[in-house]
Amino acid sequence: MKEDLYQQMHLQEKYYWWHIAKRRLVIDFIRKEKGLEVLDFGCGTGLLMKELIERGYHVFGVDNSSIALELCQKRGIKDTKKCNFEDRLTFEDKFFDVIICLDVLEHIENDINLLEEFRRI
Repeated sequence: MKEDLYQQMHLQEKYYWWHIAKRRLVIDFIRKEKGLEVLDFGCGTGLLMKELIERGYHVFGVDNSSIALELCQKRGIKDTKKCNFEDRLTFEDKFFDVIICLDVLEHIENDINLLEEFRRI
């Protein structure tokens, strides 16, 4: 994503219908399970992560943008790290219960490798 759009997303995430709908879908999908280990791959500015954390999930976020991760920090989200989306992920096998990847996969050149990594972790 273009770096200058992260500030805009950070401001719009709370009220723009697209972001609201995505958060509701994810939360509704996993809400019956408590205490899950969740990876938000391409976490952006972190509002979804914040809402999941508030609901009792342990959420880890990765993004390829330092700006996005700084905005996560402003929301009080600490469990984040920068990663290249094309590289092998540094998590142990079967580490996560749920992997969220919203508006990212279509931008990955080698999406099959990434999906295989998701299955592994």
